[in-house]
Amino acid sequence: MATRFSEQQVHEVFHRFYIGRVMRVDFVPIAGEIRFQSAFVHMESVNDVHDTNVIMDRIFTQNKGYKIYPDYINHNAYWILLKNNKPVSETRLNIHQIAENINLLENLVAKQGLQIERLQELTYKLSEKLYNKRIQMNKN
Repeated sequence: MATRFSEQQVHEVFHRFYIGRVMRVDFVPIAGEIRFQSAFVHMESVNDVHDTNVIMDRIFTQNKGYKIYPDYINHNAYWILLKNNKPVSETRLNIHQIAENINLLENLVAKQGLQIERLQELTYKLSEKLYNKRIQMNKN
């Protein structure tokens, strides 16, 4: 979708098309693209009407995309609705708690990196010893 669309506009489009109630929208930039973005729409509820059932059947049963035209004026612009195969779960953590968790994980990864380096050095030394012992055994 175009980057000009906001979360509120996504809510409005899904309401206008009577698809259902949007809980939240996660926007994700597309690499190398400045005019378009992906949007992952998390639904609070889906309306049980014929048109919405057709959309849901196409997306979830047939595993195909469904085009909607969100703009009254520009009928060339469309969104393709697809199933999200890797949804991001919602969290109750605030931004500060998330930042702290990231710091803890970064520290853990750094420590594990050092452990891996030490283990690689040890493996190399043990392999070298084993190689030298084999050479000595072959000489005798």
